[in-house]
Amino acid sequence: MNVKNIISKSIDNLKEQLTALLSTGFEPSLAIVFSHSTLDNVAIGAMLKAQNIDFIGCSTAGEIVGGVVYNESISISFFELDRSSYFVFKQEVPEDNSYEAGFQLAKMAKEKFKNPSFISLFALINGDEFIKGLQDTLQETPCIYGGMASDDILSKPYVFTENQKQFNGIHTLVVNNDKIAVHGCAIAGWESIGLEHTITKSKDNVVYEINHEPAMTFFTKFFGLYTSPSSQNNEANTINAQYPLQIIRDDVMILRSPWVGSPETNTLTLTGSVYEGEKFKFSIAPGFEVIDKTIEEFRKFKEKIPTPDALILFSCKARHWAFGPMIAEEVEAIDKLWNIPYQGFFCFGEIGKNENERTHFYNQTCCLVTLKSLES
Repeated sequence: MNVKNIISKSIDNLKEQLTALLSTGFEPSLAIVFSHSTLDNVAIGAMLKAQNIDFIGCSTAGEIVGGVVYNESISISFFELDRSSYFVFKQEVPEDNSYEAGFQLAKMAKEKFKNPSFISLFALINGDEFIKGLQDTLQETPCIYGGMASDDILSKPYVFTENQKQFNGIHTLVVNNDKIAVHGCAIAGWESIGLEHTITKSKDNVVYEINHEPAMTFFTKFFGLYTSPSSQNNEANTINAQYPLQIIRDDVMILRSPWVGSPETNTLTLTGSVYEGEKFKFSIAPGFEVIDKTIEEFRKFKEKIPTPDALILFSCKARHWAFGPMIAEEVEAIDKLWNIPYQGFFCFGEIGKNENERTHFYNQTCCLVTLKSLES
């Protein structure tokens, strides 16, 4: 597998770099694009389409290439691949239709490949329902990794084509896993604090009650935020990156970040779904020990997958907020471990397999993906 990375600050510069790359005889068939939300990403899609390069792409709030964190940039990995080893499927997803989107994607994948794997970029979908649709169709745990589009203003992240932005969509690279091996890991590294609590009333990602107490009331009391109701919403937002909920699911921990609190309804909206009756603990504010623990897990993963051809990192934007400049150490460590073509971005949610080989939708987590050609 021949892979080349480009990092650019403008479309004009990207065009120059791509022209230079193609002049060397490199003939990419596929591109994965992570590009800042303020750039003209539809124009990037049109540029790739004009070169007959298949692509998936999304808006971002921080880009990664070669172990370096960038901002307001365009990060692209170009792959020279036989088109028989993959296909790209782009779906617009109506509200509350994430399960059906997963179902249809898996159905199409199984028609083409006996052993499909998936790399998905998505915007404003229910990640848990999407995974469930995949799993029910495949009748097994899906091999899928991916990230939710992001932006810096927390408004309308999107996936994009050569013609339009899509604010509700799923764009997927479907890979024949018998020709290209896809592996990955989902690592968080956070430590828990305090007692175990129960979500006693919820729907999707909105929590109404915790321990039979209104969710926003519980949240503000737990953190000692005895302020006027008008300021509770803002205060909940400022600590969402520092104290994610550690949901206990399938005997492992899945992080959920508080997204927004509503004093009017006394509810707490999270960045992923939770279910009534689920137990959780809060997390300790992060420090270097979380970064060290995550890097150590990556080292263990490298022992299992020592020589891939390319890496993709889906790292939560809330993790970036929580760790600040420390995040650069985590990103750089991956580059030093493998020293191969490597890109990524900071997303609003991640999909990947945990240590128990279960696939979940996460927050505040690093999902690392490896790709390796199985053909000579």
